[in-house]
Amino acid sequence: MLFHAARLDRWLAEPHQPYSAPPSGTHGTVHCSADQDALLAVVSRFLRDVEGPLVALVIDETKLDAPVSRGPVPGSPSPEALIPQIHGPVNRDAVVALMDVERDSDGRARALVPRDVAECD
Repeated sequence: MLFHAARLDRWLAEPHQPYSAPPSGTHGTVHCSADQDALLAVVSRFLRDVEGPLVALVIDETKLDAPVSRGPVPGSPSPEALIPQIHGPVNRDAVVALMDVERDSDGRARALVPRDVAECD
């Protein structure tokens, strides 16, 4: 499974369209994490100042229409650390679960809490 943090309002914005990460110079790449702990670290480091609720998309890589690659984590001292990247939009049927990202008052991620996928369609 792959994990991607998204603003809840962005996930809900176009429910019948594939999900795309917001433009940020990544040329349509959706950056993911390989596990829940890695996603919590990413949210705490890079998304602390994002306002509003965040959800974790749990993505079944085998159901994706877009290709996936794994590249080095920028700034990581470990060359073995690889970040999964989806090269294109995420088809909604590849998202097999949603989890709320619980954050503390400073925006650091503390936990992922399962959410009913149907309530976000």
